[in-house]
Amino acid sequence: METYQIAVIPGDGIGPEVISGGLTVLQRAAELTGSFALKTTEYPWSCEWYLAHGRMMPEDGLERLRESEAVYLGAVGFPGVADHVSLRGLLLPIRFGFDQYVNLRPIELFEGITGPLRDRGPSDIDIVCIRENTEGAYAGLGGRFPRGVPTKRPSRRRSSRGGASSEWRATRSSRRGGGAGSSPVRRSPTRSSTALSCGTR
Repeated sequence: METYQIAVIPGDGIGPEVISGGLTVLQRAAELTGSFALKTTEYPWSCEWYLAHGRMMPEDGLERLRESEAVYLGAVGFPGVADHVSLRGLLLPIRFGFDQYVNLRPIELFEGITGPLRDRGPSDIDIVCIRENTEGAYAGLGGRFPRGVPTKRPSRRRSSRGGASSEWRATRSSRRGGGAGSSPVRRSPTRSSTALSCGTR
């Protein structure tokens, strides 16, 4: 049985509550399937932590996260702390540091669950929302992207990412028995940690 090391950052506001519920579900899934186990390490980095320490995370924060296979990140934000502080001090360093270039949100309706749309079942609800996570506005005014790699790499990387996205969505569609109406998208694995975000930007 494989054990996965998860870095947990509950964050602020409703973040700790959501993350706690999510971990309960994950642990229960591990118990029921018996196919994997989870080992978690919690980090208190948040806007409240910023008010006490003057920064969103320690200087070696990314190196600590790199020891885990995934980062489970909650909502971040707190009255009195400007949005750009948490964005530039925690969220973007994680995204850029681990090349988390896309925010991928599959939307499905499970069997036995009544959805808000009348007369629509699981075979009708098959949506994937893709949001830019590191380029565009996130690069910053006068910023540079990508960082620490040759300037000709982005076009090559975008092409490979597009292909990987199609592969993921096609595989997912075939597992569900999807037809021509399904459009492909996939997040290819990064070199290190994977982001699991709840309620973040």
